[in-house]
Amino acid sequence: MNLQLFEKLLNTTESLTLDFKRKEYPLLGDKNGDETAKFVKDITSFTNTIREESAYIILGVDASKFPYELVGIEPTIDEGIYQAKVKDKVYPVPKFSYLTFIYRDLTFGVIEIPIHKYPEPVTCRDKHKGIEPHQVYIRRGSTNELAYPREVIDISDWLRSLPSESTSSTTEEISNILGLINDKENNFSMYLPRVLKLAKEIGNIRLERLARYELNGWKGFQDNTFSPDHRSITVFISLIKIERANYYGDNKIAQLWKDLEKHEDYYEHNLIYGDSINEIENMLANYRLNGIEQFNSINMSGSELFPDSSLTKYTFYVYWNYYIINRLYSNIRQMFIKEFTSLI
Repeated sequence: MNLQLFEKLLNTTESLTLDFKRKEYPLLGDKNGDETAKFVKDITSFTNTIREESAYIILGVDASKFPYELVGIEPTIDEGIYQAKVKDKVYPVPKFSYLTFIYRDLTFGVIEIPIHKYPEPVTCRDKHKGIEPHQVYIRRGSTNELAYPREVIDISDWLRSLPSESTSSTTEEISNILGLINDKENNFSMYLPRVLKLAKEIGNIRLERLARYELNGWKGFQDNTFSPDHRSITVFISLIKIERANYYGDNKIAQLWKDLEKHEDYYEHNLIYGDSINEIENMLANYRLNGIEQFNSINMSGSELFPDSSLTKYTFYVYWNYYIINRLYSNIRQMFIKEFTSLI
């Protein structure tokens, strides 16, 4: 998900490939399973719908009138819970992903259901509220409905017509690399050359470019086919230099950051962190060696931070800490996990 695509979806009406929900799916504490059944029906209906692009469910948008009201969500459910609610109830298990996206200081949930080749339409194993077992549901207009027999035949033909995404050996390599990426004990950079090699073999241009950018860094990034949103970090900037921060004792960085939030001369600023994955790993290693209760600072010109403003003539101090860089590193890893999961 990137800003351009998200804004495009917000300006699109609900359809065969798009649905909006005002709130997060209330799956926690769903004792009778009614809410889970609604979620499962949404996923299976989008999965079975004949289309030429990914389908999306956006959480945090009130689509009762246009323009839509952006309300956002306070996430309580992660992707693992969403996946678990579906996988034991349907066959074949549908492929989908979930992430949160920040837009206009609000958090939104984004569920993407990609096109994927299945041996048959996705159906529910057992009866649930609003769902009959072994029946095929699809999107018709902006609603979920039971497919007609002729439509079921068309869906089966469509699924058979989709190209196979990988051979068995390629699938095994994808699974192996995915397992390595998930292993947080090892540096992710160790496996990027392997990712690059696989991407070239299967002709996945997007994955190949992502791997190259991570290896070489995102400085000077120019590619309008995707956006490095996973590289976004929130830092503090100021015209004033922090001379010392050793008077806080334990947890000094957390306290320092709270103080900076209140200080009128320090401002939060979002920027794309461009260093290569190796440089990020080296920085994290230095933090762990010398102590994580520290911060880093670099000078950046106003022309870099605010190219179209009157601030271009100033030089700013830019501050970040271990926790910000470690979160960035996790985001990079999660982005590749999502890319590989979509290949299986």
